[in-house]
Amino acid sequence: MKNLFFIIIFSLSIINNAHSEEIIDCSKFEKLKAKLDCKAKNLKTRLNKGQSKVKEKISNLGDTKTGNEFKKSKLGNALIKLKNS
Repeated sequence: MKNLFFIIIFSLSIINNAHSEEIIDCSKFEKLKAKLDCKAKNLKTRLNKGQSKVKEKISNLGDTKTGNEFKKSKLGNALIKLKNS
């Protein structure tokens, strides 16, 4: 339950603005700022890929017994109301 809650909060907190889906080789840059920008873009790409995997797992959660029990709980009902509002 704690893991599910953490996954939901984490996936909602990440902004999905990936412009490039490829990993860039950062060793070709000489300046520190350019290297940091490159590494930040690579991190963002990796996080977006991970976020899409988590979204798929969450969307498939309702098909399981645990998912149905979660939807019937108070927290599940509150999240459904929040999502539909």
